[in-house]
This record gives sequence, structure tokens and C-alpha cells, in this order.
Amino acid sequence: MVRYDFRCENSHEFEGEFPNYDAYIKQLEQNKIRCPICNTGGVEKLLSKVNIIKGRADTTKKEEKVEPKTLGPKDYINYIKEKFIDVGEKFPEEAREMHYHRDEYREEKLKDKDGIVGACSDEEREELLEEGIKAAKIPVIKFNA
Repeated sequence: MVRYDFRCENSHEFEGEFPNYDAYIKQLEQNKIRCPICNTGGVEKLLSKVNIIKGRADTTKKEEKVEPKTLGPKDYINYIKEKFIDVGEKFPEEAREMHYHRDEYREEKLKDKDGIVGACSDEEREELLEEGIKAAKIPVIKFNA
């Protein structure tokens, strides 16, 4: 399943859920994605809320709440760089290690970070989810320097 946030031309925001990316594209091309409030078809896809694997919560640390919709793209990237460790292509292995050895992983690798980010295939992500390991896609945004 894939979920996207949308906004119609009347500024109504809503969420759409699709079996896969191809189903989303097909419905978009056929103008079948419509606002559930006003039924307009002129919708734009918004940056979705970020869902990132986090280690066990540190109860001594005050949780910092960030409202993803209030962040601009550069803020979003800076937040991820500041709070998460980029493990690159080793994401599936690191996610498993973090899931199955939480305390040791936090103490040895995460330290003051909240979790990990990295790359994996859709198949690898599905395998993680089947094992009960939370893993979500996040958009990659690159800016020219």
C-alpha cells in the first residue's frame, strides 16, 4: 500500500491510499483522484508526513515534536541529517540489528540520534515489514548547490 497527501484547488487536504505506485499513476492519468469534500479533480500531491524508524525512546529526554507540514524542503533535509544516521545501502541489515538488539544498538551506534535512514529496494522493505520492522519510504530531495 502507498499513501499520498493531496490538496484540491479549493485548498481541501486529504489522503489517498493505493495498492501500489502504478495504481496511483493510472488513477491520476484517468483523473479519478478527486477531493472527497468538493469532488474537484484538480489535485496536487503534497510532501507526505515523514515516518522514520526510531530507536527506543529515551525517557530522560524531552520529545521534540515537529509538525512535518510546517517544514520547508530544506528544513526537512536538515532535520533528517541532524537527527538520524545515514546507513546507506546497509539499511536492511542495520534495521534488523536495531530491531532485534535495541538496547545495544542505541548504546553503541545511535547515541544521541533518533534512528536511521538509508536505501533499500521495495522487496527488502516488504521483507522488513513482514518481520515486524517498521520501515517507510521518504522522498529524496536534492538541491543544486
